Amino acid sequence: MRVSKRRFLFAAAAVAAAALVAGSVPAVATEQMSHRGRTPTNLESVLLPPSEHPAGTTVFSTVSLKQASAQVLPGTGEPSGVVVMPRCMSYFAVLGGLNRLKGGHQFGVRSAGTQFVHIVAKAPRDGLELIRHRIAACNEGLMTFQGWPPSATGGGKIVDGVLSFTERPAQSVPGADTYAATQTVTFNQPDDPLTQQIRAAWQCSDRPCTSPIAFLQRGDLFIWVLDDHADEMALKLYERARRR
Repeated sequence: MRVSKRRFLFAAAAVAAAALVAGSVPAVATEQMSHRGRTPTNLESVLLPPSEHPAGTTVFSTVSLKQASAQVLPGTGEPSGVVVMPRCMSYFAVLGGLNRLKGGHQFGVRSAGTQFVHIVAKAPRDGLELIRHRIAACNEGLMTFQGWPPSATGGGKIVDGVLSFTERPAQSVPGADTYAATQTVTFNQPDDPLTQQIRAAWQCSDRPCTSPIAFLQRGDLFIWVLDDHADEMALKLYERARRR
């Protein structure tokens, strides 16, 4: 599949077929963390190099969050061929939108073809609390897809479904606030050819289109991960940030 289509997957909520068991922080990991309390200046440097990802991973891009936001990310309100209503489903809006945050963004796929997105940013200190309240109050909405590829916003064929969030147990990280959920897209026209195309691209043709997400915040350091290995990767990013 072309990279441009994979970028669409994130703009469309980046759901992937995945299963994840939430875990606690290994004792060794917490002992090795630095005790620095400040947020690193270069947040892009916190994102994992390819060598620190699981085997078989392909990293497509590691860029500033501002640059990634210009390429259409959830919460920015930019045209993408995907509309989610009500607007409160865009939980990053409570932070002012991702395009307003300073940070780094990484996008790629795992060996099984499922996508991952990692974000490390400097955010308001109550950012995670606000997002938790937002998802609790507005955890289901209508997702409409118009056209394929996502740039086909004018007159493209439309299919829709329901985007929902279910809170799951979050890992415990000393000194940090954590939150975890599973996001799911349930299509209203499962037999439609466009629906089948999207599900095939998301690696969920024969299973629910779900993906685990994990949030972690300490001070103004904010981490968001959508990944098969969401909790593990969020902790890795946190440890890298603490060492800088």
